[in-house]
Amino acid sequence: LSTLTGGGRVTFDTDGVLIVTSATGTSGSKLRTRLMGVADDIFAGSPLAGVKILGNNQGTDMDAYFGLGTPTATGGAIVYTIRHAGFKILRAASGTESLFATQADGTTETASAALVTVATQTIELIIKGNGTTSFDYYTRVNGAALSSATNITANVPTAGNVPFMSVMVSNNAVASNTDFYLHGLFYER
Repeated sequence: LSTLTGGGRVTFDTDGVLIVTSATGTSGSKLRTRLMGVADDIFAGSPLAGVKILGNNQGTDMDAYFGLGTPTATGGAIVYTIRHAGFKILRAASGTESLFATQADGTTETASAALVTVATQTIELIIKGNGTTSFDYYTRVNGAALSSATNITANVPTAGNVPFMSVMVSNNAVASNTDFYLHGLFYER
């Protein structure tokens, strides 16, 4: 399922799934996939999930999310208080593109310090649930070694979310074009 605003688009091509914002004032694209055979609680049973992305072209301002759950995105900034566990990339005013681990319990988000600086590179993002107590977050950049775990214990998401994995990008209501390739995703428990 895809949701598009302000000229955003999701297309399939030989390099993967291309998720794009356009250079209009409020552009965003969201691709979510329903996890078949998973009850409504995607966070139960210590899930292991991940995505592999290529940051192809980042605009001057952008906000992107990759992971479990479906934060809200409308072309403005993505709202991260909805139940989720994943990664976000933030960039403002042509500054550094930074990757953060993020999770929320439906009310409050907790995010890590910046994990890596993102450029035009392939990044693997892995999420591992630890029961109901925490999530571990791992990254691998351009095929290098897997990072050590970043563990977040606050605002752990629990039951009540529809079973979706999501990939989304927004231009934060600034007329700039951003695109990412999704090269794959997985979920197991």
